[in-house]
Amino acid sequence: MRHSRHRDSMISASGLWGWGRPAARDPDREPVGDRSVAQHHQRVPGSQSAGRRPLHGLPTNTCGQAQPRRHRGYVGDGDLCGAQIEANTRKVLEQLIGSELNWTRVALTDEQIARYHLEEFRIMKPDRRYKPTRYEPAIECEALQQHIIVTIVREWLESLLPEPLERVHEREVRQRKRLHASLVGKVARKRR
Repeated sequence: MRHSRHRDSMISASGLWGWGRPAARDPDREPVGDRSVAQHHQRVPGSQSAGRRPLHGLPTNTCGQAQPRRHRGYVGDGDLCGAQIEANTRKVLEQLIGSELNWTRVALTDEQIARYHLEEFRIMKPDRRYKPTRYEPAIECEALQQHIIVTIVREWLESLLPEPLERVHEREVRQRKRLHASLVGKVARKRR
């Protein structure tokens, strides 16, 4: 499998769990982007994104599985190189499926840079794709605390749900109580 050398690029694990094993989850809503986010989600038990891997480019065996109806969220650095990597990732996936993807830049957006006062973390990042190396201003995702990035991704994922997750959890509790009461009643009747 060939990979791009651009480490900020990642595609969702549609059809993959790790490197080449079949996915165990429905990949309809998957974050795409920065390596640090994927690594964090790998360590969060029960995370909506557990099992995602930063794939460092576009493995060709997953690109054909992208589908237009599926949401793709991208998490990447706020710089020229990151924007070009995102644009290329999207372009390649859309060319492979023959239509536009439902694509969202989840983080790092200009609004988030302003909201979290990240301008002070702007660095001059080397872009070694050019000879001689160019230095471009950049704000990396790591400028945000990891729990903030995770919250941003989680809120985006939850916004895609047909109903609020809290309501689903409340309904689950009510259903469990009814089921428990029903089972307890059946056991009591059998003992008589």
